[in-house]
Amino acid sequence: MKKRSRAQIVLQILSMLAEEDRRKTVLVYELNLNFRTINRYLERLVEFGAVAWNERTNRWFLTTFGRETAAKLREVEAVL
Repeated sequence: MKKRSRAQIVLQILSMLAEEDRRKTVLVYELNLNFRTINRYLERLVEFGAVAWNERTNRWFLTTFGRETAAKLREVEAVL
């Protein structure tokens, strides 16, 4: 089995959140990652401004910048 790159994991996270807001547990199970790993990715994506936490619904969601970033990553992935 081929190891996923960081960019592929980021794109998977952004793609899942583009579909609908999700809880961290769902991301962990759907992406086959552990909580330590998903925490690192989410922290970086928050710092980057691509995702945010909704305290009212207790779910992660994609920002407008995150949608733009996902589109650009898909373009790059298509070239590779």
